[in-house]
Amino acid sequence: SHIGAGVFIDAFTVIESSAIEDHVQIRSHSVIEHSIIKNSAQIGPFAHIHKESIIGEQAAIGNFVEVSRSTIG
Repeated sequence: SHIGAGVFIDAFTVIESSAIEDHVQIRSHSVIEHSIIKNSAQIGPFAHIHKESIIGEQAAIGNFVEVSRSTIG
């Protein structure tokens, strides 16, 4: 995985083989697998980003959301 500058990652988060760009916020208990999270996006808490997903710049993925093989922008 690659973690960019100024990224905030809460406790109990799992990141596997993913690219996290700059200034992203990942809230607690979120899981990110084989995906790309673009600049200034917000994830979670309790979100699950499955493989082959791209979360665009400044996009927000809320509580208990699952994303799989999708592009959100």
